[in-house]
Amino acid sequence: MPIILLALVLNIGSLTGGLAQARGVMRVIGLLGALLLTSLANANAQEQAEIRVQPRRGFCYTSASPNCAWTLLTEASVGALLVAPGSGADLPDVRGGALVGLLHNFGPRSAVGGGVEVGFWGLNGSWFVAAQPRYRHWLSPRSFLDGSVAWRTTFSEGQFSGQSIAARVDFTYDWIGVWAEGAYWLGDSSFGTSGGELVVGVRAGGLVGAILPAVGGIVAIIAAAATLGGS
Repeated sequence: MPIILLALVLNIGSLTGGLAQARGVMRVIGLLGALLLTSLANANAQEQAEIRVQPRRGFCYTSASPNCAWTLLTEASVGALLVAPGSGADLPDVRGGALVGLLHNFGPRSAVGGGVEVGFWGLNGSWFVAAQPRYRHWLSPRSFLDGSVAWRTTFSEGQFSGQSIAARVDFTYDWIGVWAEGAYWLGDSSFGTSGGELVVGVRAGGLVGAILPAVGGIVAIIAAAATLGGS
């Protein structure tokens, strides 16, 4: 900030009269642009230096970092169904889930791990459980790409409904991210014929990803108790 103010003061004399004013403005814009590029370059160099640090011994509970040896994964996600599996499919349009797992950094930019996800399809009593191994590539200390596969088993009204295998890609910055998943339903299911599906959504990780499912679970328990009490 002091450098920017100094630049403005040095160019104030050029900001008077016609052509001189235009030149002065262009000079200030050019100087500010150069300062911005320099700041971005320094920030990027600092992040690259931080991410080169080998994972330290330790366990992170509330947030992921490339400098943690192990990280507890806590995630909450919600997605919308864009493509349904097969012409006879009757899947709800919304899917939500909560995942708990572990992640191990084995290099400056690489991590592997996995978890178990439990979630719901819409509000019609359909739910699923999935095993989800994953690979993580760190883009910076606060952003990363995840690639994962999942074997998902779905139940409806307490009965087995079907199984699907899925591949998913996530981009996350800090604790919030977006994801896209393609899946294929194996054989006939109570939701319709076998086929592919496409789901896109958002997810929250870290401490927020742990709090949201807990709050949702408490609300669901209260709602179920109120329903049973009123019947």
